[in-house]
Amino acid sequence: MRWGSELWDRFDDIANHVHKGLEFCEKYEDFWKKRCSIENSYAKSLRRLCESYEPKRKEPDDDSATHIQCFARVLGETRDMAGQHELIAENVQERVLGRLGLVVKALKEERRKCIEDRDKHLAVHVAHDELMDKCRVKYEKSFREMEKADELLTKVENDDSASKNDIKKQKSVCEQKKRHFDAAEADYGKQLYEANRAKNAYYTEQLPAVLDALQSIEQRRLLQFKQCVADCAAIELEVVPRIGKCLAEVEAAARAVDSDHDSDLLVSLYKTGYSFPADHLFDDLKQAKSKDNRSLHTLNQTVLSNNSNSSSSSISNNQTINRHKKYRTLNRIKGLFAAAGAITRPEDANELPPAQMKNDLVKKIAATHADIDKQQKERQGLLKLKDIYSTNEKFGDSSSAEQALCNNDQKLDNLHKQLMMYEEMLAQVEQSLAQATQTSVYHQYDCSSSSSSGTLSKHQHIYQSPSRASVTSAGWSAPATPAAHKQCESAYAVSGVGMAPLVSSNNSESFDDEDDDENYDSPSADHVDHVDGVDGVDGVIGTALVMYSFDGNVQNSISIEENESLNVLERDSGDGWTLVQKLNGERGYVPTDYIQIVYY
Repeated sequence: MRWGSELWDRFDDIANHVHKGLEFCEKYEDFWKKRCSIENSYAKSLRRLCESYEPKRKEPDDDSATHIQCFARVLGETRDMAGQHELIAENVQERVLGRLGLVVKALKEERRKCIEDRDKHLAVHVAHDELMDKCRVKYEKSFREMEKADELLTKVENDDSASKNDIKKQKSVCEQKKRHFDAAEADYGKQLYEANRAKNAYYTEQLPAVLDALQSIEQRRLLQFKQCVADCAAIELEVVPRIGKCLAEVEAAARAVDSDHDSDLLVSLYKTGYSFPADHLFDDLKQAKSKDNRSLHTLNQTVLSNNSNSSSSSISNNQTINRHKKYRTLNRIKGLFAAAGAITRPEDANELPPAQMKNDLVKKIAATHADIDKQQKERQGLLKLKDIYSTNEKFGDSSSAEQALCNNDQKLDNLHKQLMMYEEMLAQVEQSLAQATQTSVYHQYDCSSSSSSGTLSKHQHIYQSPSRASVTSAGWSAPATPAAHKQCESAYAVSGVGMAPLVSSNNSESFDDEDDDENYDSPSADHVDHVDGVDGVDGVIGTALVMYSFDGNVQNSISIEENESLNVLERDSGDGWTLVQKLNGERGYVPTDYIQIVYY
């Protein structure tokens, strides 16, 4: 149906409808502009959300825990979905909104021209009607004047008193009025024809053409709106598979969460490799009393002998004791660095338990192997490059390739040395773990049916920690050595077994204590005796009796036998070790719990 033939008398309503349709398209365009802004804001909010939940610092289990990997994939897929929302906004702005804006602008211009054309045609039609009306008024006026002239002529002719001259004059007036009437009638007829022609042209041609143009504008507007809606839907459908893929990845990440794996991972991360504490031993007071009596008798004899020998030198001993206290901390610190300088250790080697140290060393060995492979591939390339330079000097200087090969060889040597160091450390740690897991026999005492006789029976082979199994006496289980429980402390060297405290060498520089009133020189060579690679400090401050035998398998320690008498050179500083001297002059550290000390 054509608007020109069906709605010829509703032009104003049609023009208003077309105007509202164009405003509707502008409203739809504004909707998508705000929608794109919301999509961009939503994408930015999602990205900020993901950034806020990104770990500020990487934990040790971030690369292995399945639930953390799952959440990391969720964050990644969420960022990808945010990118899809940004893609929607970008494509709509480029492919829809720009085109829609141009089309609406063109249609509004066409509508304006249609209204102007209609107004112009209507003005011509109205002008013809107005001219026709004027001619009609003139025609009616001339007609009335002609009728009046005819009435006067009839009246004069019927009047007996009228002269012939009056009758002739009135006849001329009537003829003149009739001529005016004929002219007005002709003009009116002509203008009537022109008005009717203009009216027919306006209602049959011009106005329908304008209405049809408005109908075309409306149809193109609707088609453009339809295309824009379809394009927007297509743009959103383009990202739906990608968003669906992101959601599928999230589902796959959820399925990949393994509770057993994460539980085992926690074991590998925090397992120290230490053994359970050994069982408490039964203390036989009867047997211990007789043994203590023998020990005290021997100790008293030793004290009397040492007091008689040291009475002449008690003053010098007190002076050296005060002096040694000043250097004790510095000596131990320097001793640590001196011992650590023998072999380069990782920075955190002394801070990890054996099991975690093993995991760390395995990772470092794998990384070192990768670096070695990389350097070897680089070496192969340098060899080929050297051959090319040697064959044709135009490509380059072979000496530069040789220098690069020398640097590569040096790097490989350093990597191999580092690898050997890591492997050696790994072997030590594995040996320590093997000692921790193996079972050993220790003596356990309980009261049997013959307990009334005061004797204890030895039985059972049960699990024992290395610290307890390291030292045992013939009839008694010795206490645990301090090194077995303090392998991770910085006061001990990195090893599968413990390490006694270190003492600095005799080249330690002296320092002054700010709190002392007197200044002392550093210990001289007379006060230092080098024993087993460890520098001891003179000054006997007491005597000790060995309660349990110790085999001295810890660095900087010495072997002692039960009931052996010792001279104490230094008090236990809280680390569980005491510096002693045998009667034969051998010096070293022994566990404090293994000896009974009497200080002067």
